[in-house]
Amino acid sequence: MLCIGFLNVCYASAAQTPGVTQAQFSEQLRFYDKIEWIESEFKQIKTIAELGVDIASEGNLFVRRGRSFEVRWEVKKPAWLLVELNPSQVTIKSGNRENPRTEKWNLSKRQGLGTLVSWLRLDSKELYQAYTIQKETNNIFLFTPKRKDENPFKSLKMFLHKKGFLSSLEIQEKSGDVMKIEFREPKFKRVST
Repeated sequence: MLCIGFLNVCYASAAQTPGVTQAQFSEQLRFYDKIEWIESEFKQIKTIAELGVDIASEGNLFVRRGRSFEVRWEVKKPAWLLVELNPSQVTIKSGNRENPRTEKWNLSKRQGLGTLVSWLRLDSKELYQAYTIQKETNNIFLFTPKRKDENPFKSLKMFLHKKGFLSSLEIQEKSGDVMKIEFREPKFKRVST
């Protein structure tokens, strides 16, 4: 179930809305300009509408940006799960850390995971192309997929901290399920100039 939640985030992206230009959206995400890597602890709650059940988890997210793109999404509680992405593949490890069950997928053959990469990198240009973006307040943006038939999400709401980093994300799935993810203030390294 936690893996499904992670992959749901992976399919996510962002985009434009009336009054929000690509330049304005890029300005909102300027915190992420020239960042080599970023790491943050997270807490998430997945609400399964049909069952009326909440599943809580917490862990750590690490993203290396650029051509050598790398993601490590590690869920530490309630059960260990590690999702690793690089430009060519997705690896999911679960169960026992010393002897995990491992699945690998070719990233280029998984439709929808490319949008995940755009979302995890917070690539404003790619997100703008994939979503209609509405600015609700200075730091809250609503994303609606432009290609609704190719996306499992009804909408996403992004909350930016006053310092500019992503503080939380709320994902409304077509199924009625909701995923809320809160991120702590990140550690990061800027690209050397």
